[in-house]
Amino acid sequence: MRTTLLLVPALGLLLGCGGGADDTADRAAGAADQRLTDTMVSASTETRDTATDGGLTWAPAPPGLPAGAQVAVVSGDPTKAGAFTIRVDMPSDYAVRPHHHPTSEKLRLLEGTLHLGHGAKWNEQGMKAMATGQPVTLGVKEPHFLHAATRVVMEVQSTGPFAITYVDPKEDPRSTSKP
Repeated sequence: MRTTLLLVPALGLLLGCGGGADDTADRAAGAADQRLTDTMVSASTETRDTATDGGLTWAPAPPGLPAGAQVAVVSGDPTKAGAFTIRVDMPSDYAVRPHHHPTSEKLRLLEGTLHLGHGAKWNEQGMKAMATGQPVTLGVKEPHFLHAATRVVMEVQSTGPFAITYVDPKEDPRSTSKP
């Protein structure tokens, strides 16, 4: 059996990622920039076999990702320094606009059709379908974007604490100033 850290319920996601009751006070205190760099959800210390994703606990993705995705922690703790692995389940036609992370990450498509683009501007013609099972490594602060053409399950390996920063703050799902 592998030691697996599981996601806390959706309430933990909202409170741990800037979506709680203190959100208005934080903005008023000038914390808007911090909200544009999301941290991953908290985890507990339950042990389970994760050889199949049937042993994982899924919860809504943190507010730094568009609504509709689900996330499960496979190993590690994305909220703390150190290696972690998560899985992300995205619905069909799900898109994550150009963004980057403070650490490198390795993406691995497990199922579905996922298109990946590189750069600071959304470019559908420049996106390429990821091959199932073939890892793709993205460098530190390397801008990229994703589009799930079908339902997708993807694995992400990185080093915590997890954070996401959108190239255009208006495209950040946490932003209050939408285009």
